[in-house]
Amino acid sequence: MVRKELLNYYQYGLKEAKIQAMIAPLIGLVIMLLLVVILGYGGMRVSSGALTAGDLVAFIMYLFQIVMPMGQLTFFFTQFQKATGATERIISILEMDKEDNDSEQKVQNVNQSITVDHLSFSYKNGENVLKDISFSVEPGKVTAIVGPSGSGRTTLVIAHRLSTVIDADQILFFEKGKITGSGTHEELIQTHSLYREFATQQLRMREPV
Repeated sequence: MVRKELLNYYQYGLKEAKIQAMIAPLIGLVIMLLLVVILGYGGMRVSSGALTAGDLVAFIMYLFQIVMPMGQLTFFFTQFQKATGATERIISILEMDKEDNDSEQKVQNVNQSITVDHLSFSYKNGENVLKDISFSVEPGKVTAIVGPSGSGRTTLVIAHRLSTVIDADQILFFEKGKITGSGTHEELIQTHSLYREFATQQLRMREPV
């Protein structure tokens, strides 16, 4: 279903590109033909003394000031139609009924720890993003997942606010799909050089003296 919609969107995009590619040269051709006709007829009027050269130049300048905005209106109309369709879609989403999240089933035993044991993960036809990951999260504790871009942390869990990292009870530092450091913010600042660089640049923390 999604593939079909994307294919339709791609085909519509090609049609739009073809139309725009034809409109611009067509408008330019019409303007040039109009200019040739005006210069030919105006030249004859100037040579006969019925029109001065200054009047002819002024007429051409005024004509261009009228024609050029008309050409821009065609592009504006195309963009306006696209914006109208997108706006209607956004409004339809905003007007959708809210889901009822109230459920009779309540989560029980929330005081249990979460353990990840030797977890590896790879996307289709790709190398492992996560490589033999193991860690445990105790109940009531905050665990921060940090690391450079492409380290695999987003694959494991959606990134959260950076302010949470500093106050976390446990920080797991990912590097190339592996955990290379574990501890509190203060501990990793002292013992993990890459985390210290990350904290300095991303969290805007000062390096300890």
